[in-house]
Amino acid sequence: MNCIEARVLLAAYRELKNGEVDIAELDVHLEECSSCRQVLAGYSFIGEQVRSLPPLEPSPHMHTKLMKALTVEHTQF
Repeated sequence: MNCIEARVLLAAYRELKNGEVDIAELDVHLEECSSCRQVLAGYSFIGEQVRSLPPLEPSPHMHTKLMKALTVEHTQF
């Protein structure tokens, strides 16, 4: 595996590692490539930062606006 192939998978590495996809070749590449390890560390850091954010609360008028938009969209079909 080369860096281009590895980097396609790195953004989803956490999910792939927890899934049933065989990532042995990617793991070998990461052991050998410090550049890709740095990219993975960056993705991991960003993921941790996002998960630490408080949940967003929708606007009090969100439901009304959504229902209105759905009604408009429905009448266009």
